[in-house]
Amino acid sequence: MKKLIWLLVVALLSTCFARECSSDYDCGVGYSCVKEMYKSHGECAKTIDGFGIQQFNPPRDNSIGIKTESQCSFNVDCPIGFTCHSGSCIKR
Repeated sequence: MKKLIWLLVVALLSTCFARECSSDYDCGVGYSCVKEMYKSHGECAKTIDGFGIQQFNPPRDNSIGIKTESQCSFNVDCPIGFTCHSGSCIKR
């Protein structure tokens, strides 16, 4: 869980550039597929650490399918400068 908190997803790309995805494999290295709880599709977003530095991690195998685990429930579950949106910590 702590690893997930530090591997945060930053600002969803603007809607004109946002790519719909069903898993991290649709987004590529350095991006993650951010989904709402119990949804099978989401949008690609940059993956960063708690300091705002982009991470170039390979796609996660558990990103395939419906999202059933959340990274956060409330804003206080995320580091400073991030907000909890649909179970993921997103940079404001």
